[in-house]
Amino acid sequence: MCSGEPTGAHVVASVLNSTETWSDCGQAISSGSFRFTFYPDPLGTHYEAKADLHQVGGGFGGHFWYTHTRNEDHLGGPGGLMDIDGTWTLGEQMDLAQVWVQVPDTGAQTKNAHYVIHGALGGPYDRYLDQADNNGKWVSLGAYKFTSTPSVSLTNYTPGGTGDDDIALGAVAFQPVDGTYVSDSIEGDAFFDEDQNIDTRPESSMFNTPLKSRQDLHDWATKTSQKIIGLPTCIDVGSPTCVKPETKAAVEKWNADVEAAGTSTTDHPDGHSIPQWIHFANPYTDRPTSDSKPSWFGTDDAAYKMYNKATVSYIKTSGGKIINGSQSVSYDDRTADTHIPDFVRNFFAALQKDYGTQPPDLDYVAKDLNVHNGQWVTTTTNSDGTLPGRAYQSIGVRPVITDDNDKAVTDNSGTCVAVMHTAGGSIGYRPALADQHLTDSVADWVNRVSNDTGSSDNPVALMSQEIRNMFFKPGLTGSIFGQAPPIWQELDFKSCADGTIKKVSGAPVLRSSYMPSQYLYRNGKAIDLGGSYTGSSAPITTGDFYHFSGPATPPSTEDPYSNCTITSGHSGNPWSVNISAPSPNPGADPDSTHFCNAPDKTPDPEYTH
Repeated sequence: MCSGEPTGAHVVASVLNSTETWSDCGQAISSGSFRFTFYPDPLGTHYEAKADLHQVGGGFGGHFWYTHTRNEDHLGGPGGLMDIDGTWTLGEQMDLAQVWVQVPDTGAQTKNAHYVIHGALGGPYDRYLDQADNNGKWVSLGAYKFTSTPSVSLTNYTPGGTGDDDIALGAVAFQPVDGTYVSDSIEGDAFFDEDQNIDTRPESSMFNTPLKSRQDLHDWATKTSQKIIGLPTCIDVGSPTCVKPETKAAVEKWNADVEAAGTSTTDHPDGHSIPQWIHFANPYTDRPTSDSKPSWFGTDDAAYKMYNKATVSYIKTSGGKIINGSQSVSYDDRTADTHIPDFVRNFFAALQKDYGTQPPDLDYVAKDLNVHNGQWVTTTTNSDGTLPGRAYQSIGVRPVITDDNDKAVTDNSGTCVAVMHTAGGSIGYRPALADQHLTDSVADWVNRVSNDTGSSDNPVALMSQEIRNMFFKPGLTGSIFGQAPPIWQELDFKSCADGTIKKVSGAPVLRSSYMPSQYLYRNGKAIDLGGSYTGSSAPITTGDFYHFSGPATPPSTEDPYSNCTITSGHSGNPWSVNISAPSPNPGADPDSTHFCNAPDKTPDPEYTH
């Protein structure tokens, strides 16, 4: 095949320009360069993969190479002895271009050839091609906006490669295209507002916690603190009938915060509310004040609770159509931090100074903290009070070009690109309460407070017990936080060539858990659940702590522990996380996820993390 390349394309051959191919095509004509990368043995003296590289006087331009696919068990993969990487590099710059690969009609048997596009904005881009199903064809790998020299690489690594299937390296072409590059970013940001009503369901009575209503919390804090404040101050020697000065001062400060906050959701000074002193809330100073996305959303893990972001890109023609293959998407998500309340940390420090009671050891090791990446992390809770949220598995789909009626199209007549991504996780207390060393350390601290203050029933010792029961006690009747339901967000939308964001099948652009409040942005500006700009600083949904706080009795759709479905609204969750009775599992790290808007849709592996 000496001709037939895409119209106007710049072809990079599998050999250097002017190389004699000894075929009917004569000398190779190439608009760039091609090179191999091999990996040596441990001594650096032999390149065994070269023995499995072959060339044929066929394919486009009269030359191509072939080798065999291999996985790690067959010495393939990055740096493997039998790994071969080929790279085609264009000898000039381009702006918008469609990338094509020519699959020879022989020597191309793999169904999973992995190409990588380099030099494109937002890249590199991984593309997979069934060579066996495309013998003798030019196949598009998509259209891109290039910001540096375009190149394409192909490896002989495949997950199932056994050294049997051929993989071919023929010609690559870069075809300039006319059009406009579009990049659209949609981001959901969850924010726990200090004005949130945190009254709970009656079912929370099964837990040994004052977290039943704002009034219960206020009364608990007032009663616990006033018992200590009412004691005389010990000057030298501690006694169960008096309290030392640093401890008393720390409790007085907590009491003052509690009184300033009161029980109203709104009638309180800024920075003083029940969600604030219990450290559920993000700082009120981080609340959005305009329709622009705050810079701290997604960057300061104390300023939000989670985010989920999808960035779609494509090239559209002057006629308002999307070039097939130009569509791309990247997804990003993060579950942010929980913080131990200041009054608890101040109490730890005061007891250490007054009574010599060492605080509990709250550092722990856990995986998938903030990001679901399988990495194990040691926290710095002792020094900063931070309990990183645990990110659960996130799922997404490949971008699909559709028409205005949500029908997928494979030619160049599409007008929108549809994407979908689901993400979220748990508050930081759950993985913390799964660490036995941490919970044992808090229990030991309670015992030491009793010993150091002279009894287990004096007000200071009783406060240590209340702190454990509220925040750190494991078990079914322990801290309510060990059974906290997940928070989640699901993005489901189309970015369209007419400049709009549209719903898919009538579903909102963002679905989310009951908690907390949600903000939604397009390219940094606030939008509503239909994708239209709002010009407002207000959240698109307000947190509902009542329905979030526990399972429904009897079970109903308004339950954060049920499976989310197409019609379940804020109810349920994508991981089937449920109340674990009689054996709680605060360390749950589910490895199975489903889409709420499409429970039967299969996520694409490359977008599952």
